[in-house]
Order: sequence, then structure tokens, then C-alpha cells
Amino acid sequence: MSLDAIKKLLEESEISQNVFLFFGEEVFLKNHYKNKLIERMEDTNFPDMDNFYFEDKNYKISDVNDAIETLPFMAEKKMLVFKNSYIFKSDSKTGAKQEYREYWEKRLKEIPAEVCIIFDEAEVDKRSALYKKIAKENAAFEFGFLTEQEMTRWTVNLFKTMGRRISPHDAAYLAQICSGGMTAVKNEALKLCAYTTGKTEVNMPDIRAVVTPSVENKIFEMLDAVIAKKPDIALKKLSDLFYLREHEVKILALIASTADKLMNTKIAIEEGLSQTEIMMNLGFKSPFIAKKYVSDCSKFSYSDLKKLISACAKCDSELKSNSIDGKILLEMLIADVSAN
Repeated sequence: MSLDAIKKLLEESEISQNVFLFFGEEVFLKNHYKNKLIERMEDTNFPDMDNFYFEDKNYKISDVNDAIETLPFMAEKKMLVFKNSYIFKSDSKTGAKQEYREYWEKRLKEIPAEVCIIFDEAEVDKRSALYKKIAKENAAFEFGFLTEQEMTRWTVNLFKTMGRRISPHDAAYLAQICSGGMTAVKNEALKLCAYTTGKTEVNMPDIRAVVTPSVENKIFEMLDAVIAKKPDIALKKLSDLFYLREHEVKILALIASTADKLMNTKIAIEEGLSQTEIMMNLGFKSPFIAKKYVSDCSKFSYSDLKKLISACAKCDSELKSNSIDGKILLEMLIADVSAN
């Protein structure tokens, strides 16, 4: 369901539903609206008696059942909040055990009117029977990353609340180089405001002085230098990753993964897919990342990408043999693909 749906629900004078599911990549929004709902439903007179919190998937079913079956103490409702119960994951290896899923399949058919249950989940399988049940009742709320325009507008307004101005261009750049969505941008905004004490505006030099781009963005910057045939700059970007203590295996995996995604993005564009479709089909979590792949893939020929992917596979084999230092291997890889 959309943000408008949860906003409308919270505006109702009386909330009749009593089971809710919150999930999605944008944790900032998910937590914001989950906490708003908790504020509406929570009993503040006797919180220890009528509010119950369960974390992870190894809680006791008997404790849950007791909490649901007993009447509220000096309150109209009691509330149960579950953080990452994983009951909406069908895979028993990563989701909750079968006995937990079976319990909730029966239990959710008989939730007393005076009980409110909130599920806050990191992962959800929309094919699961439990998800379909809650979604059918219009109580499943998914919080995806904002669009580029929404994120830029939100970032500008965020700085405004902190007593600073930032241009839309610089706000978009900040959102692009951060990973983790709104939470990451807010954390960087707090650092930028501290850094610019006494100033009214945050600008690009401030961002570059304070904010460390995500590893994925640094990989992009390095590949930009590779395709521009500037080995000195590409090697400097690689050195920056070493300075941040990123492991050689992780760096190589990210280079190979980025090259593979650039190849798939290039193919998707030729097939006529839009940026939104590419984002969904290739699993890009952020519209900024999707936009970067769409714009950058045109800089690479199929030949360039095949060469890079092949060189990464060879480097990976040599890394596993431990015959040469990992850093030297990566430096040789970047020097080779950016020089020819």
C-alpha cells in the first residue's frame, strides 16, 4: 500500500484494524510510520502490562499466546510488536520455522478486538500465505526508496529544518553518494551542519570535505577513470578503497558485479525498457543507482565490459591461489583495463 494509505489510516479517529505489517528498504520511513501507529495504539498508563515487544524469530509461542489471550489491564487495548519475526518468509532456512508459520496461520484468524499486532519485517515473501492474508485486508505497508525527485526535495527540506540551505543540485548529489536511503542522508546532514557552524548554506565543497561516498559510488568513479583511459586516476581511486580498509576480495567482487550490471543494463535499454523497469528487473534498490547505471552503460562498449568481466574472473582465480599479494593483483587489473 502507498504512503497515502498509511497517512489516511493514521488520520482516522478510530482505527478498526488490529493487525499490521510494515516492510521495505526505506527503513527511515518504515520506522517513522510504525512509530506513529504505536503512539496511536500504545497504552501509556501501564506500558509494562499491556505492551509486548518480541525481537527475532526465536520467541516463545506460549508467551505470545498468553499475551493475546489475557485481557488488557486497565486499558482498552493491548499491543504486541514483532521485530523481524520472519514469518512472512517461506524458506525455512532464512525464515521462521514451520511451527511458527503454522501458529500464525491459525492465530491470525482469531485475534481479539482488544489486541493490536504490528509486524516490522526486514524481509517479506509476497508469495507467502501469511503475507497475502494481511495484504488482502489492506494492512500491509511497503516502504520503498523515494524517487530521485522526492529524495532531492526531502533532502532540501531536511536541511531547512536544520537551519541550512542547500541547492537541489547539491542535495541530489548528496543523496546519490550516500547508501542506505534517508537514514544515511540524515546522518550525513547532521555532520555537514556541524561542519558548517556559523554558515547558512551547505555547498559542494562542504559535501566533498565531509561525506565519504559509498563503496559502490567509489567503484563507479574508478570505472569512470578506466573507461576514460586514465590509469593514474583509476589507481588513485583504488588506493582510496584500500585506505578505507575494504578487503581485496570485496573490491574485486564489486568491480565484477558492477560490470555485469552495466552489461545487463545496456541490454535492457536496447530492449526498450524504461529506467523504472530496469530498476525493478535488475533489482536496483535506489533510483539514484539505477540512473547511474543507465547513464554510465553507454560509456562502455560490449567489448569493454566483456574484457573487464574476463579480467575480473582471472584476477579472482589468482587471488584464490594466494601466489601474489591481493593489492598488487588489483592494481595490475586496474592498470591493464584502463591502459588499453
